Amino acid sequence: MQGQPPWASQRVVEAVPLALGGWIAAVGIMAGVRGARQRLITGAGFAVLGGLGLVAILQYGFGTIDGSYWLTSLGAMLGAGAACFAVLGLQRMFGKVGLGIAVIALILLGSPLSGLTSAPELLPTPWGAIGQVLPPGATGTLLRNLALFDGAATTGPILVLAGWLLGGLALFGVGTLRARRRAARPATDEVTAPTD
Repeated sequence: MQGQPPWASQRVVEAVPLALGGWIAAVGIMAGVRGARQRLITGAGFAVLGGLGLVAILQYGFGTIDGSYWLTSLGAMLGAGAACFAVLGLQRMFGKVGLGIAVIALILLGSPLSGLTSAPELLPTPWGAIGQVLPPGATGTLLRNLALFDGAATTGPILVLAGWLLGGLALFGVGTLRARRRAARPATDEVTAPTD
């Protein structure tokens, strides 16, 4: 990247861990939004606006990246959406245990193993590879490669993030159906209960 110091590529994603933003958004959605459909719409809105806003700030505000704004924004949207919907899905399906899994995947393991401050290859084996199958590492690699390396080697991170996104949506859907069946069961039992 012309005119950029060698450390600039590290600062692009080190400054903005989108996966952690996805965690914060998901927690806010769980606390303040009622209804499964409304939560899905709000999560999608966060992913789109967060991705567009983040890349606008980095590219036009700080000037730390160049290249295609829209392409990089799509990568940011995918990263934000993957993290947000993974948290929503895990919580919907498994409750507090699911939130614990999300904390481990996104924060306790995901953030330090992401390689955002250096490179995944510089982490001890196999931790760098493990970090790349978690949302923070995949998001960081995707944004770095889109913004600074003309989209080279983006297939792996895209597949990882798509897996987290689709897996989170699937868990959210199954958890929602299960909750609706549980809510309907007492009314059904009451109707079919024998009377004296």
